[in-house]
Parts: sequence; C-alpha cells; structure tokens
Amino acid sequence: MPKLYPVSVSVTQEGKPLAGATVMLRYADPSAGTWAVTGRTEADGVAKLYTNGYPGAPAGTFKVVLDKREHDGLSEEERVAEIAKLQAAQTGAVIPDALMQAGIKWSYVQPEYNDPAKTPLEVEITSSTKMLPVDAGSAVKIKAKSL
Repeated sequence: MPKLYPVSVSVTQEGKPLAGATVMLRYADPSAGTWAVTGRTEADGVAKLYTNGYPGAPAGTFKVVLDKREHDGLSEEERVAEIAKLQAAQTGAVIPDALMQAGIKWSYVQPEYNDPAKTPLEVEITSSTKMLPVDAGSAVKIKAKSL
C-alpha cells in the first residue's frame, strides 16, 4: 500500500456543486499503479478520496473519471449493484452475473468523463494537496445503458 494523503475533490458542473457523483482516479501512466482511488460527492460537490477503502490518496498524476446516474424504479440493492459494476469496469474486476441485471435510466455527466482513456480531466496529488477542483463540463441528461 502506498503512502496516502488526505485529499478531497470538489466537483462542479456549470459552476454549481455536482452532488451524488462517483469520482474515480486512474493513474495517468498505467504502469505507475492500479490502486482503486474513489469517492462520492456530497451535497456541496465535495468527495473525500479513499484508496482501497482507506482514507486518502497516493501521490501521482491521475485521470479523473466521473459518473452520475439516476435510477428509475431501482431498489437500493440494485443501485449499489450498479455502483459495484462501474467500479469493477474501471478496475477490471469480475462481478457475479446477478449484479449485471440492474438497469440505469439517466446519466448526468458527458460520456467522455466516464472513460479513463477519454476524460479530459487530470489532477496531480502531492503530499501538500488538500483539495482538487474539477469541472464536470456541461449539464446533460442522457439515456444511459446498463454497464
């Protein structure tokens, strides 16, 4: 496990806080590491980052992957399954077929922000980094497919 630093990400979209978004950091250089750095934004648009479940994030340069989806008619279990599917897609983990059945209706972030190869967002974390501002671009409401 690398040394972790207490870091948060402040996500805005069209100048307003983006609440309920999943934030994932992927090393800009994949050979630098594969640690799962994630967080979820609160009402103020701020997400505390965690690495493999531990508070903080390692130093390095990262691509920022954002996702915000709303589910029509899904139970809490199905919503959690969708988040697990998204995280598994980013880390390459295999998930049970039962979790692959839940559906998603709407995405509120431009599709390029969902893909580490396409996202224009990049941040650098150092030992002195406390807050990383990130702009999620234009607000959208796009019919989304299940992962």
